[in-house]
Amino acid sequence: MATLVSVGSGKGGVGKSVIVASLGAALAHAGRRVILADLDVGGANLATMFGVFDAPHDLDDFWARRVGTLGEVVHPIATRLGLIPGAGETLATANPSYGAKSRLLRALGKLEADIVLVDVGAGSGFHALDFFLAGEIQVLVAVPEPPAILDAYRFVKLAGIRAVSRAMPGRSADKREVQTGSFEDAQSLLEGLDTAPPEVRDRARSALERVKPCLVVNRSAGRDIPIVRLRQTVRKFLGGELPILGNIPEDQNIPRAVQQFLPVIDAYPRSAAAVALEHTTSALLARIHAMESPTVRTPNALEGGVSPYIVA
Repeated sequence: MATLVSVGSGKGGVGKSVIVASLGAALAHAGRRVILADLDVGGANLATMFGVFDAPHDLDDFWARRVGTLGEVVHPIATRLGLIPGAGETLATANPSYGAKSRLLRALGKLEADIVLVDVGAGSGFHALDFFLAGEIQVLVAVPEPPAILDAYRFVKLAGIRAVSRAMPGRSADKREVQTGSFEDAQSLLEGLDTAPPEVRDRARSALERVKPCLVVNRSAGRDIPIVRLRQTVRKFLGGELPILGNIPEDQNIPRAVQQFLPVIDAYPRSAAAVALEHTTSALLARIHAMESPTVRTPNALEGGVSPYIVA
């Protein structure tokens, strides 16, 4: 059963797809069977990181049922590394329904892989939040710049609110209050459910507890003050830490590698960025190892219950 790792960001331009491509390559080098899934609907570009412009199938084909299984969409990139090119060439695939998203997530879990690394669209729209919340491991990419930090915090906050909202029934008044409210912290979010039935409050609390992102700092300069502020603010809202998975320094070898359609760990394996990405990969593998036992794995935050693609 594949482990789903979702990678999101509060805004575009922070290097998220570059990080995803390099992590995928590094995980494959480490012996894991990896599939990269570009779920940035309407703005997919992960395939271009590998120079893939004419893959025979993409996510559009899966959603339009032109292929029988999602596995038919996987395009081989290298040994143990495959890619699901993104969709968004039509209005329907750029705006998938909740049913279409759920079907996709179930299919991702059935892929023949050890790890599925999901490149989530930037921003805080429903699609980005839902795909991010679906990750058993959630990775937030940010750069140490004040506007990006604000967007990263907003992304985490809205992910928490979205998780609670998804755990609530239909069109209840409590759900509308959650969707339209602005909350200082998770406690105030949950306190707003006082009138909801106990089982709904329990589901909402459980959904919120599964929002546990870790952070990859791109273009890091060391102890970045904006990153310290971001972690403090997220801690206040979620009531838990925002652990740092990796710090990737500014490195001119990254844009050079992009020009060559290669991950930087392949193009310039001794560069500062490549070394940092290898350390980040090791930290990610440690998290995956820690949760690989079926007794450790938990339902994802999109379903608000037992996931169809996670071992119960």
